[in-house]
Amino acid sequence: MNTKTIARTSLAVGHIVHFHGARFEITSTKLLPDCSFGIDSDDLIIVANGQWIDGQEVAGYFGKGADWTFQGNQFATADIEVA
Repeated sequence: MNTKTIARTSLAVGHIVHFHGARFEITSTKLLPDCSFGIDSDDLIIVANGQWIDGQEVAGYFGKGADWTFQGNQFATADIEVA
C-alpha cells in the first residue's frame, strides 16, 4: 500500500488517512479562517472527520465506532493512500 504526505488543508472526502497505526476514511471536511495570525490572515484551518476503518484502537480516542477529527493549518500534514 503506497502513501503520500499532503497538507491537511488538502484532505478531501474519500481520502484514506494513515494515522497512529490506524486507517480512517475522510467523511466530511470544513475549511475555516485561521485567525491565530491576525484577523486579516488569508490562512485556513481544516476540520475533517475521519471514520475509523481498521488498525490500531485507542480506548477513548479512536477505534470501532469512534471517529477521529483531523485538524490543522497548511503546515500540518497527513499521510493518505494512493493507487
